[in-house]
Amino acid sequence: AKNKPASWVSDGAATLCQNMKAKGIEVFTITVDLPSGPTANAMQACASGSDNAYQVELETGNELQNVMMDIVLKVSPVRMTM
Repeated sequence: AKNKPASWVSDGAATLCQNMKAKGIEVFTITVDLPSGPTANAMQACASGSDNAYQVELETGNELQNVMMDIVLKVSPVRMTM
């Protein structure tokens, strides 16, 4: 978005998120070390639901790995075998 105002970028991202969700795509978002504010709010709104929006503070190396595992478990079909 070179030479475009910041609102154009956020409007474009919002439209992209809305279009993906309208097509039935489950959207997950992850923000890393991002303070609350307009960008964090946009990422929250982009996700398919509040359980799909992750805000990670990288105080430990395992936090992002735990988020990724949580997403994998949400999107992978659960199979039980006996």
